[in-house]
Amino acid sequence: MDETKVLVLAELYWPQGGGAELATHLILKKLQKTGKFQITVLTGVKNVEKVDGIKYIYTPHLKPRPKPLLWLFVDYMCRTKYFRKLLKEHDVVYIPRIAYPAIPHVKKSGKVVVHLHNYQPVTYHSVYSSIDENLNNPIKFEELEHQSIMRSIAVGFLRGINNLVKYWLLQADKIVCVSRKQKEILVKHIPELAKKVEVISNPPPEVPSIEKIVQNPPVFLYASGDSYVKGFTMVLRAIFALEKRRTRAKFILIGKYSDKTLAILNKLHSMIKYVEVKYKGRMEHTELLKLHREAWGLLFPSILEEPLPYTVIESMVARTLPIASKVGGVPEIVEGTKAEEYMFMSRSLEGLIDKIEAILSIPREELEDISWKLRNRALKKFNPEIIEKKLVKLFS
Repeated sequence: MDETKVLVLAELYWPQGGGAELATHLILKKLQKTGKFQITVLTGVKNVEKVDGIKYIYTPHLKPRPKPLLWLFVDYMCRTKYFRKLLKEHDVVYIPRIAYPAIPHVKKSGKVVVHLHNYQPVTYHSVYSSIDENLNNPIKFEELEHQSIMRSIAVGFLRGINNLVKYWLLQADKIVCVSRKQKEILVKHIPELAKKVEVISNPPPEVPSIEKIVQNPPVFLYASGDSYVKGFTMVLRAIFALEKRRTRAKFILIGKYSDKTLAILNKLHSMIKYVEVKYKGRMEHTELLKLHREAWGLLFPSILEEPLPYTVIESMVARTLPIASKVGGVPEIVEGTKAEEYMFMSRSLEGLIDKIEAILSIPREELEDISWKLRNRALKKFNPEIIEKKLVKLFS
């Protein structure tokens, strides 16, 4: 049987970006391994982690930039002779990010698969919250998340163009959602897409078996930076509450932090005695995995409907108990595992603190046993072979 030729349009590609880019990388790796596909990746970044056998082409048209500009550049790219030639050489175009203006151009001669890792079809800023309706308003979101008046004004003028996304997606052949919850929210807002949507979980991250070095005081990781919607303020409040209770624990903060936040963290060190806080900032993915060796738990207090957060899946595979808010695809990830007991209602500070203290009370031997079961259950739940079969069927 002839190979199916797949053209991928990805503004970002691993190791740039985050969970969505890692998922794309792992998906293409699996498709390439089957020998049934010939894959070309058209991307806007030059330094990518390449998969043997896959062709990577850099184009400035896909260079990451503000959405309205990106969409103009994508539309222009699709009108070039070079891109039209690429289209003729491929059977399927795969859009794992937001290069949606390409869809009507591709549909003239081929098939389109769109992979949703966010809620771009529903909101201009691509995130969605059932807990706080304010966050679904892009202007209010900019105020809360970025505290930027200029961004709020710009979004106010531009958010109407997001209506084009529905028009583009209605022309796609297949739309992949990564969780049942994501599909539910998408179809609730755009019911016309229901027949096109298929739910396929992201492949589990390739995390080797980690030998835990459980330390005292117990270590908790938080890897989402100082994002308001990811629950950073909740983490700070939990640290102060545990300090008041004279709880011995260590928190390692990973991710992007503003100068203002760093000043707060520096002041924090002089105010606490029992709780230890370390700031690590942004780091390579391999370095983050090393931190899981000494971690008892991972904090994920998001207030967004996270489609299928890789941070939580990776935590389980790395044998670290996730303490996660009950949002989006999180219940689907932890369902049937010990981690299900450590979910809490989003925005519940007491819920977060209770779960941290519950983990602190687990004897080391029991924690070892729980962590192994957590890893095995996660790898079974997100079975790479089953996911691979679904992907092969989709692209074939």
